[in-house]
Order: sequence, then C-alpha cells, then structure tokens
Amino acid sequence: MKRASLTLIQKIKLLLAQEGKCAKKSCRKKLEKGDIEFDHTHALGLNGTNELDNWQALCLECHNLKTNGRKHCRLGADKFEIAKAKRIACGGKTKTGKKINSKGFTGWRKFNGTLVRKET
Repeated sequence: MKRASLTLIQKIKLLLAQEGKCAKKSCRKKLEKGDIEFDHTHALGLNGTNELDNWQALCLECHNLKTNGRKHCRLGADKFEIAKAKRIACGGKTKTGKKINSKGFTGWRKFNGTLVRKET
C-alpha cells in the first residue's frame, strides 16, 4: 500500500484526541512543535492502512523506539517485523531466488539462558 500523509486538519484532530500527549502509554509526554512524529499504529508493511484510526502521534524518542527498537533488543520493532514478514512471504529465498542457507546452532540452551555447544 502506498504511504499517505496526514492533512493539517487530520493532524490537529489526532492531537486533540490524544490530548496533545504522546500515544505511548508509558510515556504520555506533552508533545510540542518539533517533537512530534505521526506514525501508523499498525505498520503498512504489516498490512496496516492509511485510515485515520491507524495513526498516532508520538514523541521523537518513542517513534524511534517503535521503528528501530532498542540496542541489543529489537523484538517488536517495525522495520525488523516487516523484514521478517517479507522473508516468510518469499519462502526464505533471497532476491536472486536462492534459498537462504543457515548452518544453525548445534547445542542446547540451559534453563538460565546460557548456550552450550555440542562437542564434535
């Protein structure tokens, strides 16, 4: 789906609905000019729409975290979820049509989370 942008009236409606605060529940920072990003709640790359109810206003920091994730923990970040969806959709093949080969991990994970390699 083609990315659309919001009109000024739509942005104002969105900000009024959010009471001028960041949409992320753990943040709720008051949004000021220059610190506002308008973002899709459900990303277009994950079958989201351009409807007004799929938009949210976020502060710059929350928008960056939603899009890119935290350093060393990128679970749930939009760009990584979209890339994963594309890999699944193409059956694990690259753009050239070659199958992605992975050696994989030979070993097991302990209950405390550490990895143990098998002796070869």
